[in-house]
Amino acid sequence: MAARAAGAARTDEEAYRAYRDQVGSETRGRPRSAGSERAGRSFRVLGERELEARSTRRHVARLLAASLAVVVMALLGVGASQALIAERQLHLDTLQQQLTSAVATNQRLELSRAELDNPARILSVAKLRLKMVAPATVTYLSPVDPGPSVASEVAARAHTHA
Repeated sequence: MAARAAGAARTDEEAYRAYRDQVGSETRGRPRSAGSERAGRSFRVLGERELEARSTRRHVARLLAASLAVVVMALLGVGASQALIAERQLHLDTLQQQLTSAVATNQRLELSRAELDNPARILSVAKLRLKMVAPATVTYLSPVDPGPSVASEVAARAHTHA
């Protein structure tokens, strides 16, 4: 039975080769039409090794395409992160400038306050602008007992009348 299958396979191969040779000889020398580019090609049965080699090439091609996609995505991610870093750095620079300006303004205001709190300046403004004069003598008053308050007097009278 195996011999018959081998003989049949050989016969099929021989028939295919004869057909291929015939089709190839018929199409040689004839101009091809624009739509039938495949018509002039000869087809053949691929062996196991060739199929395995093609399968391996396809696998390698897919793996290469996937690797390329990963690399492209990684580069896009790096580019996006660089853009984000640059944007944050610009924001930090702006904040640093605002901080420097605020510190300078604070120092200027502290100096102005120190000048305004100066006792010599206060006396000068009092004498020249407000026309104040220092008294010749100072009289100090001693504390006195003010006595009962009006509220306590009213409360005392209300108890005596009731």
